[in-house]
Parts: sequence; structure tokens; C-alpha cells
Amino acid sequence: MKVLLIGSGGYLGTEIQNYFKNKNITLILVTSKNNSKNKYNYKSILKIKKYEKIDLVLFLAGLDESNSINLKKSINTKKKILTLLLKLSKIIDIKRIIYFSSIKVYSELNIGKIRESNHNYSKSIYSKAHLFAEKFILNKFKSNNPLILRLSNIYGSKVNSKNGNKYFLNSIIYSLKKYKKISIKSNFNFYRDYISIDYFLGFLNFLINKNTKIKKINLCSGKLTSVRELLSKIKNISKKINDVKISSKITIEKNNNYYFCTSNLNKLSFKRYRNLQLKKYFDL
Repeated sequence: MKVLLIGSGGYLGTEIQNYFKNKNITLILVTSKNNSKNKYNYKSILKIKKYEKIDLVLFLAGLDESNSINLKKSINTKKKILTLLLKLSKIIDIKRIIYFSSIKVYSELNIGKIRESNHNYSKSIYSKAHLFAEKFILNKFKSNNPLILRLSNIYGSKVNSKNGNKYFLNSIIYSLKKYKKISIKSNFNFYRDYISIDYFLGFLNFLINKNTKIKKINLCSGKLTSVRELLSKIKNISKKINDVKISSKITIEKNNNYYFCTSNLNKLSFKRYRNLQLKKYFDL
């Protein structure tokens, strides 16, 4: 199987590379810059035509949330790469495309269950860029069996990747291990849905071997955990936390009144894991 990984240099791209390296899969890596490991950058995507056929495209490219400051730039970054990919699809046979979006596309004003059919979207720049890319892929790549995977908050690393340390739960553990200090820039009563890197990779492995006509999937646990509950769980598995300074800065986050529902995930009969299993990923 030939898999084209666009956006291979980030947190999830690095984890996917490691996971599939011994699984009889040819990974074709594309990132923002060429280096000794990646032969292709975003501008040279059309050179991949030499492969004649791509079984699966995994699209991870784009600005992350912290760099999504300008709407035009955020959308154009995705549009340029998607346009080149579309041209490539006219030259070679691309069987399937999976676009990695985020559950942050949903508005925080939602109440109750948030299913894939929910259209009450966030107005943030990060969300609008994702929604643009989702629409582009579903409209322009209809013959390439497109799928939108809206990801929850992923934590953990199989390769000790530092790329993931900027994400909320990973940053807490990293700060705890290195500095014995945790600074929470979040409302203690704000809830998030978390999934482990193993859960994500396991589902991806399941998905690429599964034929489905489903177009959108919320990949999440379906269980919300508050910052306060999270710190309590960490305390239960770590003796270090008794000597740790924990501070919280006031933010504009409000207590949320919604949770994510994986109705389309359930149709695939994939087992969900609701437990955080922090001890499995971090030597605390």
C-alpha cells in the first residue's frame, strides 16, 4: 500500500510515520521543507506523479491553532496545497483521502450532544480554515472517497516527540516532569474530551483497512474531563505532584454544556476507550 502523508513533520505526522514503518506500507512524506528524510515539500507535490497510483492520502498540512492569526493566510495555506493535490489527482490514481480536522470546528455555544450532523460552528480563524478545507475536499475529491476525521484532544507519544508538548495535556505532563511546576492557562472547571495517541493510531489502522462511505467522523472518547479532574488523576499516579506548584490564570473560557457524540464511529463497530490511562504514556 502506498500512503501519501502530507504534513509529515508535525506531532501527528511523526507519530504516524513511526506507527506504519514496519507495516508493509510505503510512506511518501511531504512537509513544508525538504530534508534528508522528506523528498518532497508542498510545492513539489506534482513530482509524486512518478508513483502512478496512491492508495491513501493522509492530509495533515496547515497552520496550527497558535499560528492561525490571519484568516486569509490560514485558508490560503490549505488552499494552495489542496489545489496541487487536486492537480495530482487528475494525473495519477488516488483511491482515498482522509483529511484530519478538529472537533474545535464546533461552536462552544452548543448544548448537549454534538454529532457529525451538527452545523453550529465556531467562528475562530482556526475553525474556519478547517471548514474551508473540509468543504474543498468533499466537493472537489468526490471520486476519491474522501473522509473528514474531526479529532479530539490527542495526548501521549510513542516516539517521545517534542512536537506534541504544546498541546494541553502533553504540556502539563512535560512541565511536571521537567520543571515540577504546572501553570494552567485554563478555567479549572472547563471540560475537554481526550483520546490517547494509541487510540488514534489504532483507529487509523482500522480505518485504512475498512471500506466505508461515511464522510465525517468525530474521533473522540465521548467523555469529558475537567481540568480539576485531570489534575486529580495525575495526582493519583504521581508522587511528584505534592511538591508541584500549580497556578491558574483567568481566561475567557466558560463552563461548557456539551459533549461529543461519535454516532458515525459507532456505525463502524470500533471499540471506544473512555479511560485516560495516563500511567501508560508517562513515566510519573
